[in-house]
Amino acid sequence: MAYIKKFLAKNEKGQLSIEFILILAVVLILLQIMIIPMRDTAESTLNSLTSVSYLDADITKISSAVKNLGTMSEGRLFVEVYVPEDATLLITNNKIRFDIIVDFNTTSLGYAGCEELNCHKEMNFAIQTSNTETQTLNGPAKYLITVEKNPDLIILSDKIGEN
Repeated sequence: MAYIKKFLAKNEKGQLSIEFILILAVVLILLQIMIIPMRDTAESTLNSLTSVSYLDADITKISSAVKNLGTMSEGRLFVEVYVPEDATLLITNNKIRFDIIVDFNTTSLGYAGCEELNCHKEMNFAIQTSNTETQTLNGPAKYLITVEKNPDLIILSDKIGEN
């Protein structure tokens, strides 16, 4: 304690404050070096999870439209979907499927359709459609899906915008 009193008594307070500022600057720089990569990883993971959940909801909407129209004699339903970047939505005569490349390891998520860096989900339609060729919808883009029954059930897609 006596040493500190002698040290401060010699008017070396300026050196002490400069040392404190330098130590604080080093600590802040180290914190920044650790925090910024973690923030970028978290943002990337969140964007990928959002894309997977939107695609999951979209194929459920399309499948529901097919099921609803299948019970009617004729009609038309419209479903607007967004296909994100690095994603593909495939529509065939009896099923719909999405594939997306994500930028994090998904094995710990517990999502049934994810393995390593790829996620996919496939749904079979309750009713056979009259589509003869596979429709491939690539992202990033918005599509208007038309589900029409007159008298056959058919699914059409039109690109309505790009992101």
